[in-house]
Amino acid sequence: MGKNLPEKLKENREKLWIAGICFLAAIAFITIYSYSTSPRYPYYYGSDSAQFQTMGMAWAAGKIPYRDVFDHKGPMAFLPDMVSYALFGSNFGLYLIQILCMFIDLAAVFQISWLFIKGKGACFVAVAITAAVFAMDFLGGNFGEEYCLPFVFVSILFQLKFLKRQDTAQDHDPKYALLYGIAFGICLFSKVTNALSLCIGVLVILVVLLLRKKFRNILKNAAAFIAGTLIIAVPFSVYFLTKGCFSDMMYAMLTYNVKYQMVMTSWPDYADGDTWYQFFLYYFPYYCVVFTALLNIRARDFKMLAYNLMILVFGGYFFFDGTMGSQYMFMMMPNIPILLGEIFALPAEKEKDLRFVQIFLLGLVCAVCYEVLPTLIRYPVSVRLQYQEKPARAYDVLLEGVPGQERDSFIAWGGSDLKDIYLLNDIVPYYKYFAIQAWHASFDPNVYEDIKNLYAAGDVTWILADDSTGLIQDTLDTRYFIVGQNEGYTLYHINWE
Repeated sequence: MGKNLPEKLKENREKLWIAGICFLAAIAFITIYSYSTSPRYPYYYGSDSAQFQTMGMAWAAGKIPYRDVFDHKGPMAFLPDMVSYALFGSNFGLYLIQILCMFIDLAAVFQISWLFIKGKGACFVAVAITAAVFAMDFLGGNFGEEYCLPFVFVSILFQLKFLKRQDTAQDHDPKYALLYGIAFGICLFSKVTNALSLCIGVLVILVVLLLRKKFRNILKNAAAFIAGTLIIAVPFSVYFLTKGCFSDMMYAMLTYNVKYQMVMTSWPDYADGDTWYQFFLYYFPYYCVVFTALLNIRARDFKMLAYNLMILVFGGYFFFDGTMGSQYMFMMMPNIPILLGEIFALPAEKEKDLRFVQIFLLGLVCAVCYEVLPTLIRYPVSVRLQYQEKPARAYDVLLEGVPGQERDSFIAWGGSDLKDIYLLNDIVPYYKYFAIQAWHASFDPNVYEDIKNLYAAGDVTWILADDSTGLIQDTLDTRYFIVGQNEGYTLYHINWE
């Protein structure tokens, strides 16, 4: 006779307890550190998050990404935003989605640590340290990487289970390759570089299977991986094909980003001492693989050594090219519990190993306490005090001159300071290019001409602009008249005559 529910719950009480702690930690983390979506900060929308939320709000209102509103990320980056605004009319749905994602992330950290050492205390230390580093790199939350990470985290967990397995004759289960494919598809339709760790894990497993001459198993896994990718790719492709903008989507999330990367200056070219200190502090999830690789050499674990060295090499190619951004470290977070797991798993009987553990952990804790904890305590308080009420903006007095019934024919032209204007004032942007237009135009001549022609031939009634209007100044001079100016902002109205 099978066990009844109370007996099963009793057996799984410890697992439920661990999951409960991770879930409560996820709620606390998102509530405190996701400034752009947490109910604690009702009028803070961030910068990139504000742009993604505006994309989602417009999508929920009937506008189609890439055809009616533009961003150079894949649709997965702002699909959660659309769902949130469609269901709640606000970013509260994002807050709930983020809690779920963070719960999966923290639970995966615990499980990855458990692969190395069967100690709940050590695993929770890994969870706490990973969460602290994550908070430092979180930048207010709601980045596309955040919604890819749970799928990548769980995929890496299963990859590690295979790579750490002692039975060298066992096949790799294709059902996990299906999961890897789904994770890759989600990354592909957000930002393809988010799949770096995932793809390296797949490559290492492929080499292992080749060395074991598991050719049939390789074919089964390849088919499962492709099937998983198609589970994500087909719905997105069909949707945008039916909307007549599939090519626009592919251009924005692939071609435009290649051009963007080619134009960007690599940050080490102009880095000073402070910049390198920022790298040392915020890029720890990336370069910590150096320490892990050293431990792999000591343990003669060549599979994990190959994995970590490829993270170091290919990650360096991406992370040293272009701008420095701590949000890029989201996808490197699995490296932290892997490192800590290797440290905790060192044989305790050797005094030099104990000394290494003590020195490393002491240094890590000191670095976290010195630099991270004060920021993680003070900054949420500062944001909370500043954004409990709607912040006063210099353009508010101008925006008051736009009648409510005409706000559906409004666009803001300018820099990052204007990204949240639509969310703060419940306005759906009228034009496809609704934010940081000059910046978008600077990377691609085709986008430059598209923006210029759109504004020259368009019929939006109101344009609020900062002083970066060189690209459309001819249009403003000939087709619009100035209604008012205030502290660097100008409100224009179309001249219907």
